[in-house]
Amino acid sequence: MGVVSMTAVYKALSRVFLLALVSMLMASSVMVLDIYGETIEAPIIRDDVGILFERMGRESGLSNLSVSSMIQDKYGFLWFGTQSGLNRYNGREIEVYKTIPFREDGLAHNLVQTIYYDHQRHEIWVGTYQGVSHFIIHENRFVNYTVKNDNLSNPIIIAIEKDLEGYVWLGTMNGLNRLDTRDGTVKQYDIPKETVRSLFIDSKGRLLIGTYDGLLMMDPVSDIVVPIEIDLPSPNVMVIKEFNKNILTLGLWDGGVVELDMDFNVLSRISYSDNRVYSLEKTYDGTLWVGTWGGGLFATEKNKSTHHFTSGDQDQDLVHPIVYSMLQDDSGILWIGTNGGGISKLNPRKRDYVKFSHDPKVPDSMDIGKINYIQQDNDENIWFAIYNNGLNKYNTKTESITKYKYDENQEGSLMDNQVMAMELLEDGRILVGTAKGLVFYNPNTDTFIPWNILPENLRIYDIERVSDHELWIGTYTNGLFYYNMKTDSTKQYSFTDEAYHTLSDNLVYTIHHDSKGRLWVGTNNGLNLLEKGSDTFKMYEKGSREENQLANNSIADIFEDSTGRIWIGMLDGGVAYYDEINKNFISFTEEDGLSSNAVISMLEGNDNLIWIATYDGMSILNPTTGEIRILTTDDGIGGMEFSKGHLKSSDGSMLFGGVHGVTVIPKEYSEFRMNPPKLYITAVELFQQPIDEKRLFYNGARLKFAPEETFLGFKFIALDYDSPSKIIFSYKLVGFDQDWIYAGTRNYASYSNLPSGDYELMVVAEGIRYNKSEPVSVYFTIETPWYRTKWALMIYAIIMILMGYGIIRIIESSELKRRNSKLAKLNEKLEVVNVELETLSVKDALTDFYNRRYLDFKLEELLRLAKRSKTNLTLIMFDIDNFKDINDQYGHIAGDYYLVDVADTVHRLLSRSTDKAIRYGGDEFIIILYDNNPESAYALCETIQHEVSQIPIQKESESGSKTKFGSEQPKTTISIGLVSMVPSDDLDKEQFIALADQALYKAKELGKNQIYVSDGL
Repeated sequence: MGVVSMTAVYKALSRVFLLALVSMLMASSVMVLDIYGETIEAPIIRDDVGILFERMGRESGLSNLSVSSMIQDKYGFLWFGTQSGLNRYNGREIEVYKTIPFREDGLAHNLVQTIYYDHQRHEIWVGTYQGVSHFIIHENRFVNYTVKNDNLSNPIIIAIEKDLEGYVWLGTMNGLNRLDTRDGTVKQYDIPKETVRSLFIDSKGRLLIGTYDGLLMMDPVSDIVVPIEIDLPSPNVMVIKEFNKNILTLGLWDGGVVELDMDFNVLSRISYSDNRVYSLEKTYDGTLWVGTWGGGLFATEKNKSTHHFTSGDQDQDLVHPIVYSMLQDDSGILWIGTNGGGISKLNPRKRDYVKFSHDPKVPDSMDIGKINYIQQDNDENIWFAIYNNGLNKYNTKTESITKYKYDENQEGSLMDNQVMAMELLEDGRILVGTAKGLVFYNPNTDTFIPWNILPENLRIYDIERVSDHELWIGTYTNGLFYYNMKTDSTKQYSFTDEAYHTLSDNLVYTIHHDSKGRLWVGTNNGLNLLEKGSDTFKMYEKGSREENQLANNSIADIFEDSTGRIWIGMLDGGVAYYDEINKNFISFTEEDGLSSNAVISMLEGNDNLIWIATYDGMSILNPTTGEIRILTTDDGIGGMEFSKGHLKSSDGSMLFGGVHGVTVIPKEYSEFRMNPPKLYITAVELFQQPIDEKRLFYNGARLKFAPEETFLGFKFIALDYDSPSKIIFSYKLVGFDQDWIYAGTRNYASYSNLPSGDYELMVVAEGIRYNKSEPVSVYFTIETPWYRTKWALMIYAIIMILMGYGIIRIIESSELKRRNSKLAKLNEKLEVVNVELETLSVKDALTDFYNRRYLDFKLEELLRLAKRSKTNLTLIMFDIDNFKDINDQYGHIAGDYYLVDVADTVHRLLSRSTDKAIRYGGDEFIIILYDNNPESAYALCETIQHEVSQIPIQKESESGSKTKFGSEQPKTTISIGLVSMVPSDDLDKEQFIALADQALYKAKELGKNQIYVSDGL
């Protein structure tokens, strides 16, 4: 009786410990969400900015478009279960794991229904249609459990959970199974209506079971499955989650979402227009995301407001209406797996800032065309001047668009459809500049009235009101006009010629009247400044950066920030601000980080940063630090080519017009802080082959290589799913590189011919939001050759000592000294002779080319090297066509001169030290090229053929120098045979030479002066 009691106590204590551990784990998950909240500062869904979905499909490497399940492992890699295998994603590429025919260590079945990640052991359990696969990641192998071999109740595994005692629970189409991983035994449990849809261990350590017959629970005492009595709107429990501690969330097929407390009391019910709930996820901002089977995606915010996202044809739409699975990764990105469309990726850092655009399917949408101008009136309506399409007025209250165009049959219509400028007058009228002059818009009559204060048909480009009665008007070809409404007087500033002009150019792009009373005028040929009280413009033109002058004369925009600083935007010169103290300009161009030098408009955000729209994206400039941040379409700005129209509206939003429509940056624009990317060195290659295919990464690894193993490559990956293709890398091999090497987006580094020693390869990565990782390293040693080891050096020292002793003994004998001295002189002469003989033995005396003796051993050596390293080896064989005729007609001396000139020409054309030229015999030559591709080898043949054809035939003059035979020279040509290949293991040098010789023969056979490329053996 006492033993039984003690056993019960142990069980109770064990259960308390397990529950405490579960509570700690749940608390840690809440803490992670808190960390997410610090990383991402804004909610995913905002009223002033649209949602932008990105797509991942087969083009991204996904093995199938039906994605049933997702997890992220502790190293940051994403795993997708699909209907065609298990996929691992690192942001750049996808590795697919599948069933291997005739082998047992592959995936049990390619149709994956669910996956479960064991965080502690870094292992994955994969539920398939033929059992469950236990993937031991570090060993890169699967252990499979099936109906036939392991007594599973059904082959289709729908849900997986693992408890703290190590049991793996499997929900199948026919009951619940418990797998004991210690001995591989399986225990089966009957389930009402047979099918288990979901499994979940809550913070109290209870195993909850979702079925088609409601919510069930495993009773650990009786070891039986018991029903939980709850009044649910549907018995089909598809998903069980505990997003917030002590609150269970159930997703029901045909029942929406139900929240329960830990005593299974219903806290809330949420119903949707499509209640076929199949997946659930809650993001860092507290939004509950509900995936349905055909009804798309729903999002319920903390304030209970619900948004519905259906699938669509546009890239930014949800890719498919059946939402199979969801996952929020550790950076806050929501991944949405669908059944047939692949993956939709919702990145909270990427918004859809395009509020106005042309939609051919919606007649009331904005007209198509570049945005020439944007103006807001007193009623907060926003006016858009659209290239050749008149005016669109957006009513901010009714959110409707009214369109104004020229109509010859309608009195009071717009004068012309080309509107370039607008200005709001004090009485509420809008002055509109068109390609045919000025018109007033009267809001009371909703009509346009011509205003004929200027010559007819002037193309108006900009209007600036400086008081209630003074206007400055810029034109396309007639310069600048000043108009006084009180006196009805006009004055013109223009460019007549270099001798007389009052303005730098007649094409006026922009006008700005600053807070100091000065007038700035930007033209197509310089900047003009009219000081307050003056009647003469000062002109600024393009100059040098060293003297702080303007970078370009085409001034597209002039802007004054909140500090009174004047900014100049140039079409090909970037931006510059006017330095009031030094009376010069401080410039920022592409070299400083601008997205483009073609600047078209500028505005100031509420954080005092300068927003710059260009012909190639947008830039955000910090005027205090000079730092520049580039925005592209990946950041939701809609397009890369912006136009003149821009406005800071009354609500603080910034509007930028472009070819794509109008990008609206809200007042509360947030730059999300990002954690540094997780950086891994994923592969080390020796001679372009991985040294260990099973190893996941080499961070901190210490490796050793033999002295001859000096050709090394390293692959690395940074796990930042924000914009993974734009992550940039830098690396440095400590002990070899002097500075960091900028690799751009290339995630590979290679080194060859490294000397013996100890090395550390350091790598850093940086995302597009300037989130830079800490360096990661791999350490390796290239061992010292035996002849340079410590023991070898000691032997060398002993030898030197013995030699020294012998020399002393020799010195002691004067007779030996005299004889040795004489012998030494003879040895020196002999050495010189030997060197000369050695050179003569491998060099051709006439051409200074190598001879056939050199060819025999050098070609053998290069063949071995090319076979070992799988490197291309090229052999070029050529001879001089009709060389016998040269000898016969001009003599052998002329022939020798010609051979020397040919040799000099070839010497000049061989640029690499590894390129070798050999005189094979008479007028026949061979060139060996190591590590050269066939295309460049063929190009070299063409160059040699051309250069040789230009060599004249020469004779020896009376003075001993060479001179041409005469003005008429015979045409000399050469025929070339080319063989270029990675040699096979059984190819020897005789065969290789024979291939080149056969190719030369073919070139001769084709009519000489030809190049023939061998097809190989």
